[in-house]
Amino acid sequence: MAEFTSHEQADIIFMYGRADGNASLARRLYQERYPNRRVPNVRVFSNTYRRLSESGIHHAEPAVNPARHNVNVEEQILAAFEADPTTSIRVVARDLNLSIWKVWSTMHNEKKYPFHGTGVQGLEETDPARRIRFCRFLLNADIDDAWFLKSILWTDESKFSREGITNFHNLHEWAAIQIGKNRFLFKVNFQ
Repeated sequence: MAEFTSHEQADIIFMYGRADGNASLARRLYQERYPNRRVPNVRVFSNTYRRLSESGIHHAEPAVNPARHNVNVEEQILAAFEADPTTSIRVVARDLNLSIWKVWSTMHNEKKYPFHGTGVQGLEETDPARRIRFCRFLLNADIDDAWFLKSILWTDESKFSREGITNFHNLHEWAAIQIGKNRFLFKVNFQ
């Protein structure tokens, strides 16, 4: 964002308030009222208001920003993710009454990232022998019955297990390193 003077930022806040928090309308009002000034982007109106309401600073001060390094707030954010590593930044931001960006930047500064877990089947000592036996069975079954492999429905659309249908598409875990987990569960895939 290009820097605006304190006077321009005060006018940006004024127009944002006049537009009742509607950034697009605030931009149009600003352009009508100040035709000889450069017109800020729509995001400048909401970002300026957010910065002012969160930190009390009307422009970005890189060296001293009290909201950025509030240790109590950062500890609350980290505690929330420690209590439930699968929670989202939106939930934590809502619960702590913070902006999503504050939560995201705190996690980023602590080198914590959302990982999508990839569960893998744990290998046991007897697995290689069973796999070879299964491959030999398939080779012989195909020789005995040419339609055997063609009669199998090969798909991975849905996963059914004894615990039910599982879909981990939106499941993520906040951690400094990716966490590996072995699975020792019976599962069958169906479409």
